Amino acid sequence: MTAFDRIERRMPEVFDDLAAARVPDYFDDILRQTARTRQRPAWSTLERWLPMGVIARPVPLRPIPWRAIVIAAVVISLVVIAALAYVGSRQRRVPPPFGLAANGALVIATADGDIVTVDPATGKTTPLIGGPTIDGGPYFSNDGLRLVFDRGATDTTKALWIANADGTDAREITREPNIFGFEWLPDGNRAAIVATVAGKGELSTLDLTNGTRTQLPLDLDVRSASWRPNHEQFIVTAAGTDTPVTHVTFWVVDSDGSGTPRKIDAAPNAINDPTISSDGRLLAYSTWDPARIHVVDIDAGDDHPITTGNDEGSVWQSPHFSPDGAHIVVNRFLVGGDPIIARLNIIPADGREAPIMVGPASENPQPDVQFSPDGTSLLATYSNPKINKTYLFDTATGSGHEVPFLAINGSSWQRTAP
Repeated sequence: MTAFDRIERRMPEVFDDLAAARVPDYFDDILRQTARTRQRPAWSTLERWLPMGVIARPVPLRPIPWRAIVIAAVVISLVVIAALAYVGSRQRRVPPPFGLAANGALVIATADGDIVTVDPATGKTTPLIGGPTIDGGPYFSNDGLRLVFDRGATDTTKALWIANADGTDAREITREPNIFGFEWLPDGNRAAIVATVAGKGELSTLDLTNGTRTQLPLDLDVRSASWRPNHEQFIVTAAGTDTPVTHVTFWVVDSDGSGTPRKIDAAPNAINDPTISSDGRLLAYSTWDPARIHVVDIDAGDDHPITTGNDEGSVWQSPHFSPDGAHIVVNRFLVGGDPIIARLNIIPADGREAPIMVGPASENPQPDVQFSPDGTSLLATYSNPKINKTYLFDTATGSGHEVPFLAINGSSWQRTAP
């Protein structure tokens, strides 16, 4: 059989393949569907963004430089770590607002009207805030970042000023002769101020960033106010009866003045200002007749004396809690003499151990005292003309010595992060 003979048999099929293509039966359905479908957005077509020659160009395969990549990654990591360390070093850590802290700078107001830092061991001073003005009463904020002080030669011209801890950016925050109480609030940006308004003590909060002052609507004659640690509350001392000495009452007040003040279950013969433990739980205060030191749980009550009173010839006054709340320093007046003298005593807050007597005997006025932030030392300035010295005592043993400086116009010990 020849090749021609074989293809001849398949000629009908070849003619069918060479014939013109027909429109398929389902073509109308395709047109209807595409009419309802949106055209693809131009931006999604890569060819409209890049020349086709670039897209189609083959990429040559090269070996990946892993060693260089690893070295670069290590270098970048070291740079990032160094940058974070630098930034961290520029951001100063602050202590918690209450309780124990590390000892920072000790500042005092000198007789010349300047505020200086002083080395407790050598007495060496460094100027902090000087000039021709009369400045005194320095008082560090709880975070140790700022300092408030009073400026003015007389009570009628005295103003409150604020500055950074290093003495920079000093500015006046208020000028009012009737202010007799100032208390830093925990955030360091606000303060509580007690002032006489129409013959009555009023409590206000002062925003130190913009000067806004907000009076708390209290129906109390406020004698003093202290922030209650770990609570959004003030402990307010209010004037009470005045026979024969001015008795006082103590109140728990919401920080914004809302709600109803709650009276603390203290003795009816309480006098003067109290002191609050660093955890905000206990209140220590003085009583009169008998003249004792009492401690009361602010929420639970359980008021009780921790000293024996004047049946031993002693009058106990002016308590101050240590930073850890474990001890209280008080003035112990020894009655029966002429003149009446007093000694500082450090007593356990639970009253279970005997007091430790420290420092020299002194007539009035009694020494201005403050604990060091770490609680190990007690600084006492005796402004009585017969002494006129500043001492530093060990709170554990009561031993102490005179220091080579005189903090006669106020002092404050900066709290820093441990």
